[in-house]
Amino acid sequence: MTRLSKKLLAAPALLAAAALGACGDRASFIDPPGDRLFFPTGMALRRVNAAGGTCRPADGAACRTHLLVASSNFDLAFSATEGGTLAVIDADAAVEAASQPGATSPLPLTTAGVLVGAPVPVGSYAGEVAVVDDSTCPGWEDGIPGQPPNTPEALVTSRQLGSLYRVALGSDGPSCRNCAVKLNTALADPFGVTVACGSFPPSAGLAPQPRRDAWVTYLRAPQSLGWLTRVDLDVHAPLAGNTDVNIGRVSTHSSAYDPSTTRLYVSPRFDTNASSAPLRSLQLGRFDLSDTSTGTFGGALQAIDLTSVLRGAEPRGLALSRGPRAPGTAPRLFMGLRVFDATLASQLGVRPSGDLAGALVAFDTVTGPDEAITPRFAAILPIDRGATVVRTVERLATATEPAKRDLVFATATDDSSLLVYDDEVGKVAQVIAFCQPTENDPTPGPCQAGRPRLGLQPFGLAVEARAADALHPAPYVRVYVGSFDRNWVNILDMDPANPQAPPSGWWRIGQERP
Repeated sequence: MTRLSKKLLAAPALLAAAALGACGDRASFIDPPGDRLFFPTGMALRRVNAAGGTCRPADGAACRTHLLVASSNFDLAFSATEGGTLAVIDADAAVEAASQPGATSPLPLTTAGVLVGAPVPVGSYAGEVAVVDDSTCPGWEDGIPGQPPNTPEALVTSRQLGSLYRVALGSDGPSCRNCAVKLNTALADPFGVTVACGSFPPSAGLAPQPRRDAWVTYLRAPQSLGWLTRVDLDVHAPLAGNTDVNIGRVSTHSSAYDPSTTRLYVSPRFDTNASSAPLRSLQLGRFDLSDTSTGTFGGALQAIDLTSVLRGAEPRGLALSRGPRAPGTAPRLFMGLRVFDATLASQLGVRPSGDLAGALVAFDTVTGPDEAITPRFAAILPIDRGATVVRTVERLATATEPAKRDLVFATATDDSSLLVYDDEVGKVAQVIAFCQPTENDPTPGPCQAGRPRLGLQPFGLAVEARAADALHPAPYVRVYVGSFDRNWVNILDMDPANPQAPPSGWWRIGQERP
């Protein structure tokens, strides 16, 4: 297998050729399996109570974590259309089973109690996954006054079908009955999805407009423009609640929403096929969501030029700081960058296919009296090639430790590593990369020297802060990292007060690809 950066984000002609090639094989009509993960991409977490509802403070220790994993069917071994799946895994049950003496590593999904219901088929080439429930969209499960309550949902994009799946998350598992929302067929490769709930604007000027939306990004679009689709989550008829927004610049990649300031931050993706793409000014888009009642978006699109600090920077995943801050103030942004040869790109007129390096950038956005955004860079750190997904986790105060800035995690897919960055001290805490077997190495065996510890091509990523429990005397962080190539998910427990220490626990869930 070649690098994921070349294959997962392949050009449409390559995808079409792959689909046509698979059509000559009976396997292209086989339903996707429900007993394994296969080329996992998007991942998300949901905390649930004993009844399967959203976990609330009163539920206490009764809550469990459900891990949602999208399998992409990347090699089209199964149905060329709906050959992917969305699986819901009881992560706590998986760790309990994987910790038993003699447990197989990776732990099969067929182990009792691991799967919550049966995985549901979704479109092939799945992208990101997001959750809609009371924790991500307050009041969602109450529904609209006078109407039945809403069921929690998982949102997952399909690049193959150009659709967004709205999968119901019941106490007995996921279900999908006509749950695919068709997106604009003129826009290609829907990938990112972000939930944005709130009242826009939150201050004086206009009456607040409560909305519950999902925002979809596209890896490709005509003329290399950047497009977003706003999906009204309160409308279930296909296309009825969709609004396409042209934000110009270059094709979008991912987005992140800050409910405190009601801003959506968008990262662009360099279009390798567009000679008109701005080679010297790849930017981060950000715009305010304002008077959506009129179908317009207040606040002009503004951008931050990253090339002033790093030439050849192509943004990928981004995440917002989660630690406490003053109301209405902007969060710190963390973004993974793939770094290419900018001089060669200028000569060729297109982005070179390979990367020179990777970087993680941390910066604050300062808004002046004229609403113009000024970036204030806090850190620019080298990381391995193939920066893909970035996630943050909050570190709250404990009896012995004051509150600290976030821990930041970033997958580097091409070089098969995971970066752990401590924003409190502004330094890399550790890089989890290749096996170096020692007596104290917790990595599940076999860990052969020189092999990627996470499995080849780590891609999907999710993190959560967890309270002390029977195995952990203090709060800890649990990290979930999917191996795209090996078809398993790593689950790591880490000490947020000592992020440079090796994981205290390490398990693998799934069935390794031959």
